[in-house]
Amino acid sequence: MKLPSSVLRVLNDIGTPGCLDAAARLASSGHPSGSYTLHLRSSGIGPSQADLLAQAIEQDARVGARLESFSISYNSHVSDAGVARLVAAFPPSLTQVGLVGCGLGDVAGQALLTWVRTAPALRMLCVEDNGFSSAVRAGLQSLGQGRSVLMVVV
Repeated sequence: MKLPSSVLRVLNDIGTPGCLDAAARLASSGHPSGSYTLHLRSSGIGPSQADLLAQAIEQDARVGARLESFSISYNSHVSDAGVARLVAAFPPSLTQVGLVGCGLGDVAGQALLTWVRTAPALRMLCVEDNGFSSAVRAGLQSLGQGRSVLMVVV
């Protein structure tokens, strides 16, 4: 199966050490099943980089690459808008999402609430250490209570 070439190109274009490391891991992993993981913890991801990544994830999904695990934890400048854009690009194949310590608020929280309800493969959502209101926090926690196979850490 084809490598997620659009994601690889964007990671190299962003060029931060974390993105370059992720690109190297993707390029060397082979992806025999067409699935891949993308972990960009503390990688200098801001809203414009999030938009580029979202576009690349969508492009690669159209040619059969399946994103299964995604994390941009500890990218405190990603913004609500950046995460909302990423969430809109998340494919149904995604099983794990990490957005820990991203400085997120209710805009991102609402986008996650909407998406998780239609994410059949999701098994883990880690969103602790963000600035969600008590209402959004409660909504996120209730997602884990409503699906026995889904663990939500808020």
